[in-house]
Amino acid sequence: YNIRQAERDALRATEAHNTFLVDGRSQSEAAGPFLWLTKTDAVMECSVARSWFAFTAAHHDGYRPVRHSRMVLALAHDAWIIVDTLTGQDCTHSYEHNLNLGEALHPRGIEGGWVLEEGADPVATVLVSSMMLPRS
Repeated sequence: YNIRQAERDALRATEAHNTFLVDGRSQSEAAGPFLWLTKTDAVMECSVARSWFAFTAAHHDGYRPVRHSRMVLALAHDAWIIVDTLTGQDCTHSYEHNLNLGEALHPRGIEGGWVLEEGADPVATVLVSSMMLPRS
């Protein structure tokens, strides 16, 4: 909280997180170090954990009228499945998926996504669908 304003704002912006940016705007807009001009309301729909898996489903309204929903399934043997869905009345919005990997991982483009590699070793596959669903 004590770093320069430009750095603080860059680190808390949507682009700095592994999520979607819709219409080029952040999910919430800052108005100062501890004040938000707009604030996203997020709802946890379901969360279950057992010894071999954990599952969570949630959504938020930070891109009204577009709704971003995410489901995450983490399996005990280090496999993750993340499903993002954008829904809205009008499907003319632009969106981009931010994937912040850190310095050790490098993406190699494949059809429909990327293979994440550490050196020459593949460690994960990310598949992305470019479909936005109309809200029913």
